[in-house]
Amino acid sequence: MKKVLMSFLMVCSLGLAACQNNGEEEASAANTEQEVEKSTEEEPEATFEDGTLENDSFVLSYEDAKIINSPMENGPGLYVTYTLKNKLDENINPQEVLDLIVIASQENDTSEVELSNDYYSTDAFGSEDDVDTYNEQVEKENAVSDDLKPGKEVEIVNAFSLDNKDEPVELQMLIDPEPEEYSDPYEIETAELEETPEPETESYEDEDFTDEDFEDEEFEDDEFEEDFE
Repeated sequence: MKKVLMSFLMVCSLGLAACQNNGEEEASAANTEQEVEKSTEEEPEATFEDGTLENDSFVLSYEDAKIINSPMENGPGLYVTYTLKNKLDENINPQEVLDLIVIASQENDTSEVELSNDYYSTDAFGSEDDVDTYNEQVEKENAVSDDLKPGKEVEIVNAFSLDNKDEPVELQMLIDPEPEEYSDPYEIETAELEETPEPETESYEDEDFTDEDFEDEEFEDDEFEEDFE
């Protein structure tokens, strides 16, 4: 009787051990499957299709654009305004962000042209004699070149030389430096933009000079020369 009981207990213990091992194997397999699914799950890709690029370092948002005409340039420019927010624990430089991240292109009848971002815009909204307007533009340019502190947000501007005023401009953002991968283009309809005319500048042609004005100036020059003789 004792032998039969012992045999029965051994069978039960073996069965329990087998069930326990099977349970552990199933749990281990389930955990492994979850880990594989988690590791193969793709992270959301950064895009610019809605006019905003967000990555681990910053958030760059397109605000608006207008066509400008600087007296210092031979053609029109595209004046783009963004909002930049720093997400890092250290300073970032807005100018470096724009230079490294943003590219603009435009088509014409024969080609697709990459637009340069060095259009001179300081005098595009008023001449240097319009002190308030000129200083406002200088402040905006300084905001681009000054470092942005952690957690802070600033409005920055960028000006591109336009190839024409009819075809749309496409803005693209660098998503991944290696390999060089850019976002889908964000299209700006230049034909629908507000255009700021070229500011009027004073010139000698606009002033009325008489012979007496030039005679007086010549007399002053003669006096100046006599002082050094």
